[in-house]
Amino acid sequence: NYSLDSIRWLEYVSFSEGISINHALNSQGEVFIDGIKEDGYCAVTRTVYRFHVSFFSSFCIFLNLFFINDD
Repeated sequence: NYSLDSIRWLEYVSFSEGISINHALNSQGEVFIDGIKEDGYCAVTRTVYRFHVSFFSSFCIFLNLFFINDD
C-alpha cells in the first residue's frame, strides 16, 4: 500500500533534485531491499526514501544506503 501524500512528496523531491525516484505509481515501480518494500529509491544516488506520518504532524525522512561490493 502507498499514500498519495508519499507519492506527492517523492514527485516533489524527484523534480526539485532533478533525479528519478522509483515509486508505486511510476513506470519503474516499487523497490524491495532485503525483503522490505521501500517508498522510493533512486538508483543513481543509491538513496532510499521513506515517508512517515505521525499522528501529531507529518514529516519526511530519507536514508542513504551504502552498498558494499564483496569483490
